[in-house]
Amino acid sequence: MNDSKRPAHSVDAVPSHPTRVEMSRYAAVSDNDVRPMSDGSSGRRHRSLSWPLYLLLVYLGAITVFGKGPAYIAIGPVYWGEIVLAISLLWALRRWRRVVIRTARARILTLSICCFLVLGAVELIANYPVWGLDALRDSAVCYYSLFYFVGLAIASDSEQKLHFCSRWKLFWIIAIPWAAAELITQYRFSGLAPDIGSHGSVLGSSGSEIAQSLGLGCLLLLSEDRRGRFLGTTARVAVATIGLAVVASIQERGVKLAILAAFIVLVAGNLFDRSPGRVFGRKLSAMLLILMAVLATAIASGVDIGTSLQLDRFRGASLDNPDATVAFRTDWWSKLYEQVMERNQAFGLGFGENLADYNPDISNQSEAQNPLRSPHNYNMTVFSRLGLLGLLIWCTILLSGVFDPLWRLLSASTNAERAEAREKTFWVAAIVATWVNSSFGVLMEGPVMGIPFWLMLGLITGQPYRTVNRAGSPTRPR
Repeated sequence: MNDSKRPAHSVDAVPSHPTRVEMSRYAAVSDNDVRPMSDGSSGRRHRSLSWPLYLLLVYLGAITVFGKGPAYIAIGPVYWGEIVLAISLLWALRRWRRVVIRTARARILTLSICCFLVLGAVELIANYPVWGLDALRDSAVCYYSLFYFVGLAIASDSEQKLHFCSRWKLFWIIAIPWAAAELITQYRFSGLAPDIGSHGSVLGSSGSEIAQSLGLGCLLLLSEDRRGRFLGTTARVAVATIGLAVVASIQERGVKLAILAAFIVLVAGNLFDRSPGRVFGRKLSAMLLILMAVLATAIASGVDIGTSLQLDRFRGASLDNPDATVAFRTDWWSKLYEQVMERNQAFGLGFGENLADYNPDISNQSEAQNPLRSPHNYNMTVFSRLGLLGLLIWCTILLSGVFDPLWRLLSASTNAERAEAREKTFWVAAIVATWVNSSFGVLMEGPVMGIPFWLMLGLITGQPYRTVNRAGSPTRPR
């Protein structure tokens, strides 16, 4: 077939045994490659993003680099994250006719999120007259999932998604020096910024949030296939190794497990990929060599590795230790379980009630300026607020939105599947890390973890509006 008669770039048009020229034309789907445009054409057209997406990127950049501090910036009683949500939703609604929900998995996930939102709306309507703004604040556990639909709208245009994702990834790289400096100096730099009322510094954050940004930024340096000079590649590997060492040295156990889970996803996703030009294996080997050299030097110098990495916090995580946070949390969760099963198994305790009231160790904090209201586990928060029905919907979201893409990433066999897997590997790893980290802290209940989780879920689920069939004519996917 002549090139002039060859169908435009599409998944269906990828040959089963591509030549080198065809590989460069079809198989490359990383952020550095040319990919088909939404109208079926190709080439390096640079179309700027619309201003609502730039506004969304500014917000994502602020919370990715600095954590929850910037999220408290408000205009009157309305936080700017809520303004970004409203503007982004209006933009997505204007483009909704172009949104494609092609696969059965995507339909199940979208339907589950719609049910999640409806259940949250019913709970809010029922509890707002009693609890007021407390109920509205607690409903964030559900309404942040609206960003999933924004992600679907962004993914409906391949070029738009490419530009948006590449700019968002840049913020994780920028977060590396800031987060490392904050963790090493015990948040000295953020303390120099002005305060926002009772919420502390405008640049303040928790260790779990900025440590996750640091870890994901380091993993992004390892996963990006940028073939360059030896010194440049070595520098990226060295920065990633140092950053991951900083994450390993902090106290928070949840973020360590989260970054470990994301690292396993990246390694597994790249393990069987033999595409030309892949450099992940070389970066991983270099990082392991650096780690082995550092460990050997530390051991030879008499450094206690377990103390330096605070591994004693894992050894102390025992239910038999009444002073351990594990016992603190499990006691709390068991009391919440008893209350839900006794009062309302189907719909839970609803929005507005302070869940800390069921933990005698912290119930006296309810009058504090920023009281702890959630039980350090997003899954348990969903069960406590929304009951067995909400937990069932949430499990369906996890199965169809997280574990199914993870399985498809690991089981990719064809050229098209590998190309799609390469594009989604980092995002799947980031989603897994966010969920794992939020299972050990109050994270996805807030904007810093909640908004990116649902937005990334929409980005990896959405499909371009137009593809090209074998006859060469553009069609809307069914």
